Amino acid sequence: MTLQEKIKNAELYEGNSNWDEAITLYREIVEENNSIQNVERLGWCLSRAGKYDDAIKNFAILEEKEPQMAKWKYMIGYQYYCKKEWNQAVKYFEETLKIKPNYFVVKYRISYAYIQLAGIYKKLTKPEFWKALGHIKECHELWKNFDDRTKNKERHTYYDINFLHGKMLMDLPNHREEAILHFVDALKIKNDEICRYNLSKTYYLIGKYKEAKKYIPNSNNYYVMELNAYIEAKLENYDIAIDIINKLMRKRKKDYLFAFLAEVYLLKEDYKKAFEFANKAVKMNYNNHKNHLVLAKVYYKYILHNSALKELDMAIGLKIKNYRSEYEEAILLKKEIENIMPNNYKEDFELLKILTNNKPKTTYTGIIKEYNINKGFGYIIYDDKKIFFHISDCKIDNPKEKAKVIFEIVKGKDNRLKAINVKWK
Repeated sequence: MTLQEKIKNAELYEGNSNWDEAITLYREIVEENNSIQNVERLGWCLSRAGKYDDAIKNFAILEEKEPQMAKWKYMIGYQYYCKKEWNQAVKYFEETLKIKPNYFVVKYRISYAYIQLAGIYKKLTKPEFWKALGHIKECHELWKNFDDRTKNKERHTYYDINFLHGKMLMDLPNHREEAILHFVDALKIKNDEICRYNLSKTYYLIGKYKEAKKYIPNSNNYYVMELNAYIEAKLENYDIAIDIINKLMRKRKKDYLFAFLAEVYLLKEDYKKAFEFANKAVKMNYNNHKNHLVLAKVYYKYILHNSALKELDMAIGLKIKNYRSEYEEAILLKKEIENIMPNNYKEDFELLKILTNNKPKTTYTGIIKEYNINKGFGYIIYDDKKIFFHISDCKIDNPKEKAKVIFEIVKGKDNRLKAINVKWK
């Protein structure tokens, strides 16, 4: 096969995304003719195949040949970018911009890399965040001066720029209106579900719930359904919100969803349900300060002020312990309760007892069918069903076969029915 035939076949493999076949042929081609074009095509295919370290070595050869060519430094940085080695990516992107300051795609990618270096926690205090924002703003200035042909060529990168800019600004309360403009501009280029979701979320954050509902995608993705539930609750469509949350619960139960359900039932003034779900949230994650706040709100509605204050103290303490910051919402509610409590206030313990024991226990009668004294478990026959029991759940010392017993039924971790509090009949 001649060199030209190999190049033609390699280009066909490349065009069909058959990267491994293309790489094999390009390696042979480079051995015969290591022109810049051939080495570049090999590097590109290595990159597309996810062989980033090999691609770096390949583009380093080109960088050595043409040290003032910005593209090769960018391509090395791009491999580190794909590997999520952000510091190395930034290093090469900065070198690229020294040679070509207005390299559009590089300014976007260095912004993204800086954002990753800033992280989530206290990112607004990190210089990387503000460096990213500076580059992004410069991208918009470059775009304004592009002719139509260049804009058409770079439109997908400009979508990414607008989306990233919107994501950055939506975290700044005073800049969310501007974030909306960037999301809208991004959607003019590409109607993307994730962009619509973030636009909807930004409208939600500024309290424009009708607009948030207008833009939220029609999707069964968990995070989209969750936002939709929050929006419906704010629009006072409580039953719709509850239905969405219950659908989410069937996918996976989360303590914050139980807390959210409690909040919605509070708005519906169904305090019994609110108490039930607030308690579930606390039991599922006792260390979440938000769960204790929601439970405190329910106690407050029942005028159980001491119980509410106890939960608020827990919420405030957990926020300090876990985040080293004050829990303003809980502190304000605590002050509100303390201000309205009469000096002779007494907790309604009867009401508290009713609330905390609102699920009456049902007992059943059955006969011990079998019991293995060595293993400490057996079965009770009840209503033609065999119910498992373990000696640790018995109030009797020596279970005997054919003996009548009374017991309660729960579901075990494996979802099997299990007898507990087993007693003689």
